[in-house]
Amino acid sequence: AIVNATADMIAGESITVEETDNLDAYVKLKRFLAQANSKGESLHSIIKKISFDFKLQGAYALNVVWSKDRTEVSDIYHIPVERIRMGKPDAMGRVTEYHISSDWSNVRQNKPQIVPAFNVNDRTNPNAIIYDGMYSPNMQLYKVPDYVAACNWCLVEKNIAIYHLANVENSFSASMFINFSNGVPPPDKMQSIKSDVLNKLTGSRGEKVIVAFNNNAESKTT
Repeated sequence: AIVNATADMIAGESITVEETDNLDAYVKLKRFLAQANSKGESLHSIIKKISFDFKLQGAYALNVVWSKDRTEVSDIYHIPVERIRMGKPDAMGRVTEYHISSDWSNVRQNKPQIVPAFNVNDRTNPNAIIYDGMYSPNMQLYKVPDYVAACNWCLVEKNIAIYHLANVENSFSASMFINFSNGVPPPDKMQSIKSDVLNKLTGSRGEKVIVAFNNNAESKTT
C-alpha cells in the first residue's frame, strides 16, 4: 500500500499542456499524450508504471521508438525494469547497450535481445532504451530502492506474520514429538539439546516440535 500510494504521488493525477500560438504543435502533443504508443496507452499511464518501478525497485526503463525518418519519437513503451540487464560499460563507465529478456531464469526459450541506450545523436536503431533511477553510492550500474536498509526489518515482520499464521492454522498444537529415552539430563544440558534441535528443525513456521526427555521408551511423550 505504501509503494502504491507513493507511486501515485510521483505520477500525479494527469499531464496538462498549456495552449500556445503554435496550434499544430499543441494538437500534436495532446494527441501523443493521449496515445503514446501503438498499444493505445496514454503517456500518463506509462508514467504511472515507471513511477511504481521507481519506488519499488529504485529504477525504471523505457523503450523509445524513433519514427521511420528518425526525426521524432513515435512511440514510448514501459519495460518492467527486472527484464533489463546492463551491457559492458565503455572506458568512461557509460552503458551503451542493454540486454532484455522476458524471463532471465530461462534464457534458452527467452533469448535476450540487445538494444542500444538512448542517444539523441545516434538514431541508427529505431529502438532505444532509457534506464535510470535513484542515485546509489558505490552502485556503478544498477539502482536500489530508498528503503533497502529496511529490508531486513521487512523480512522480520513477514516472518512474524508467518509464525502466527502457522500457529492459527495448526490450532496452536505441535506437529512432531522428539523423545530422548536414554535418561533425563540436568536442566542446562536439557535446554542446550532442545535449542540445538529446534534451531535445526524450526523457523518462521513456528515451534511445532516438542522435545521430551524420558528415562525409558515406555514413558515417552506421545
